Amino acid sequence: MSKIKVAIFADFDLTLTEEYQQIPLINHYLDNYKEFYNKPEVLEHFRKYNPKFSFQEAGDFFKILHVKRDEILQKDKTARIQNGVTWLEQLIDDTQEGFPLEGLTLSQLYELGKNIKMSNGCLECFIALKEEWQKRGVEICVYIVSVGLKTLIEGAIHGYMEKHNIQVNPIDGIYSAEIVENKVKHNDKQFTKLEIISIIEDYSKTEIAYEIAKGGKLNRDKKIMGSDYTIPHSRFIVLGDGFSDIPMFRFFRKKGGQGIMVYKKGCMNSFLKARSTCFDNVDYLLERDYTPISSNPLWVYLNKVINKVSYKKCKHSEVSIYNYKWSKEMSKTEETEIINHLCECDEHKFGFQLTYVVPRHNKYF
Repeated sequence: MSKIKVAIFADFDLTLTEEYQQIPLINHYLDNYKEFYNKPEVLEHFRKYNPKFSFQEAGDFFKILHVKRDEILQKDKTARIQNGVTWLEQLIDDTQEGFPLEGLTLSQLYELGKNIKMSNGCLECFIALKEEWQKRGVEICVYIVSVGLKTLIEGAIHGYMEKHNIQVNPIDGIYSAEIVENKVKHNDKQFTKLEIISIIEDYSKTEIAYEIAKGGKLNRDKKIMGSDYTIPHSRFIVLGDGFSDIPMFRFFRKKGGQGIMVYKKGCMNSFLKARSTCFDNVDYLLERDYTPISSNPLWVYLNKVINKVSYKKCKHSEVSIYNYKWSKEMSKTEETEIINHLCECDEHKFGFQLTYVVPRHNKYF
């Protein structure tokens, strides 16, 4: 008998980490950034769009991106700003001669990635889930899908493994932007130039979902019956942290998958922001702590969700139920059939149900 496969489809920044992946990189070169972006001629340009602009801390890197965005929109109000492209282009720009990251290499990026603060227990949680559910005939596959940079993410994972003496990497795949090194000669001087070869955008994550579900990149565009998918979309569990993950949550929940949004542990402001963002788009809103112990809500609910998607028996169309819940147009006959089903089916609760944990309180709602 073949094993049941379940995919955990996780964002990276502020989902598996406690900070944006760019922060340790910028902090390492902070003096260079402050020196360059606080030059009078640079300040004059940036203050045309942000009168209070100055570079004092790592988070100010994002102010640069906002100015670049405003600059583009001023020239073309219909321009689509791609977050995954904007920050990478800025990274590449900053590696030019005379700029803050001059001479930056992939190996340096990898090492700096090891300084990214990952969330408590994240890898241990995935290892424990794999071991526990393997005993029950369920194979857990963990994928990271991020608009960030693969080199930094790989560095973060291996840095966490080294720090916590973890021997086995539980991550089955990383889908993220990639850059390469090229040796360039200029004015009789040879230097390393970084170039973008691939990016990931928020809405391109659904393409990756099809790739994983169908068993690989070569099958992504092939017409395959849902029953022949390597991992059906109904067996995907999505982990995310905010507004940019909403398209991903909606896509999988429409297919019968489950969505879990996480927020900073113990932070009421983070909880309230996440709650206002998630609305009816997720099934669970939980603190970002992956410690695999029975008193930890995220561990408890991850196991419950795996059990739910692994042994689902109802064959009713998930799409029609989703459309009904979102008040999509449908015939009276179809509407009546769905209402009757929701009242009778134990696996499909009537209406939306959000389970959440309030910070600093062990209360479940």
